[in-house]
Amino acid sequence: MKARGSSSTSAPPADQPSTTSRRVLKHSWQSLLGHSLIQAFLPRLSLFTSHECTNGSCRHRMRNTSHERPCTLYLHKNRSPHMKLLPVLVAGFAYFALGGLWFTPLFGRHWDAAVGFERPPKWRPAPVYYIGPLAGCLVAALATAYLAQLAHAQSFAEFLRVGLTAGLGYGATVTAVNAIAPNMRKPGLYAAVVGAYHFFGIALCSVVLHWLS
Repeated sequence: MKARGSSSTSAPPADQPSTTSRRVLKHSWQSLLGHSLIQAFLPRLSLFTSHECTNGSCRHRMRNTSHERPCTLYLHKNRSPHMKLLPVLVAGFAYFALGGLWFTPLFGRHWDAAVGFERPPKWRPAPVYYIGPLAGCLVAALATAYLAQLAHAQSFAEFLRVGLTAGLGYGATVTAVNAIAPNMRKPGLYAAVVGAYHFFGIALCSVVLHWLS
């Protein structure tokens, strides 16, 4: 006869570890193994072996060479919180002016054929056809300037790389996707004409931003 209030399960023997103890030992062993693997292979996978930062100049020592570049943390703390307005405005207007040349004397007929538009002899675009693209070009110039700031672009090649990446990755790609529409007469021609304009236009923005920075 069992005493009242006593548990029906018996305690494990003293020489046999409980389930909780076995889990703790297992997790400790796995952590120790993972830490050992990281310590063994991470220095070989890492590109830089040391990092020194002095007065905003960041030196990364590699296995066989070393190079310096502006420190990301230093630039983040000390850069101006506001971008300059003049380079953004000039870049946006340059982007817009390129569109005026692109869609009128250069590739205007190709754009008409792509969208299936027949221009009347004395047709003049409404003001919205100028205001809308101008606003879009200014926003694109502002976004390009912000991307260049995030990338810490300083040289002409770095600014141009940002512009070409954004022009191809966003401008041309989104245009090609939008060309796939039931009412588009020639999607391939539209993607080529408009996508090329945005590709070169955003690259032009990056060039102007570097020129006025």
